[in-house]
Amino acid sequence: MPVPEDGNYNKPPYINNLYVVLYDNDEDTEFPNHWHSAMEIIMPVKDTYEVNLHEKTYLLREGDIMLIPPLDYHSISIPKKSKKGQRIIILFEPVIFSNFHELSVSIHKFRSLNLITPEEMPDIHESAKNIILKCRDEHHKNDIYKNIVIYTKIIEFFILLLRHHTIKDFNKLYSEQYGKRQDFIVKLDKVLEYVNKNISNVITLDAAADVANLSKYHFERLFKAYMNMTFTSYIKLKRINYSEKMLMDPGMAIMDVALNSGFNSISAFNRVFREIKKCTPSEFKKQCYRSRDIPWNDE
Repeated sequence: MPVPEDGNYNKPPYINNLYVVLYDNDEDTEFPNHWHSAMEIIMPVKDTYEVNLHEKTYLLREGDIMLIPPLDYHSISIPKKSKKGQRIIILFEPVIFSNFHELSVSIHKFRSLNLITPEEMPDIHESAKNIILKCRDEHHKNDIYKNIVIYTKIIEFFILLLRHHTIKDFNKLYSEQYGKRQDFIVKLDKVLEYVNKNISNVITLDAAADVANLSKYHFERLFKAYMNMTFTSYIKLKRINYSEKMLMDPGMAIMDVALNSGFNSISAFNRVFREIKKCTPSEFKKQCYRSRDIPWNDE
């Protein structure tokens, strides 16, 4: 089966602008190397499924869950004994996280956190699997709310995963050195709110530490322990995430997007965007247009 020249093999039929689609898939179809702007969740429910991602091949068993990040090349094949298998496939655009800053800045973590199995994550695997199964159950209901429920279940799924990924290490560091974790969470919330309100302006580590009422050293160390990234990386990710919705607006020039996202030059915006999204703002905008069948003209 040929892959389109632009590489965008899957263009899901999103409904009601929720940018989420689920397939209860039992087709004997293999997908050659391709990419898409959507993030993908795959879970076999009968027999096995084979996914090649980041130059590594994974054989997914029943109940194993695979996360495929946006824009990453991957291929999917079906082992001979599993030709009549069944799997749940969910595709969604990362923009659904845009109103939840803790999720939107964490999407990058899943480039290295791709597999959820009983062996890899015994404490959350069963809960994660049940969320995916509930998504499938909703998919088969005949009511107007099912897609909204699937949307909320995806949010629940990633909160479960991110808590598992970050809280353990933070709890250990904080309990050993700083006492009550909750104290810092309150301060962190103030900092995140400060960033949200000032994302278009200059934001410094010193200013953020002042908002948290901590020394720069303690703030930086605690921020990294809790968020699993430096404060500087967080600001970059937040600015790029903020820019994504504006890039989807056909009437907004890339230069205006850069300035409104807090970058002082188009070159800095291009560099950071490519660093995080692995493509240029223009390429991202082009992908968004094509996925929504909007005519594209180079700016």
